[in-house]
Amino acid sequence: MKQLPIIACVLYASIAFAQGAPRLQVFGGFSFLTFSCAAIQCYGTNQGALAGWNSEATAFVNHLVGLTADVGGYYRTFTLSPPPQSFQARVSQYTFLFGPTLRIPPTRKRAFAFAHVLFGANRSSDKPQPFNINRTDTGWAMALGGCIGVNASKMLGLQYGLDWVRTNNYSQGRNEFRFAAGIVLNLPPIGKS
Repeated sequence: MKQLPIIACVLYASIAFAQGAPRLQVFGGFSFLTFSCAAIQCYGTNQGALAGWNSEATAFVNHLVGLTADVGGYYRTFTLSPPPQSFQARVSQYTFLFGPTLRIPPTRKRAFAFAHVLFGANRSSDKPQPFNINRTDTGWAMALGGCIGVNASKMLGLQYGLDWVRTNNYSQGRNEFRFAAGIVLNLPPIGKS
């Protein structure tokens, strides 16, 4: 019973602290994903970056903890053989990831940061040209990373993220890095409509 006033003070302080936190953050932007060409045997390089898009929605259950759904699409054409008979492959990769997010308490009013661990699937496909072959494989994926950002207003901000991404396609595991930058939409704060 002696601890009841302490528990009540902690609960009251956490509710008051959470009043300004967004309930839902929605992100959309441009993204780069490193890619190893070992699976498709590129000519002249083993590495490359796929360019594409990334989107995220994070629903916060309280001020610090949220659940994130992350979807991204990445594309590039690689050369498979030396000239003069160069063959190319159009590579596309999609990630579908879900998991917990931990918001880092802000030190500045307009700045925000969070870390996440996401798990899900990765769908990779390559289509060598001029052949009419489309090779596709779906495997597991995970991402470990986070984002930093700054709010330009109560509703809009800019977000920059960096993740280590582990994918498994064509019976090969790959370590990749993903960078994303774009606009974040902050929906009504917890406790406010």
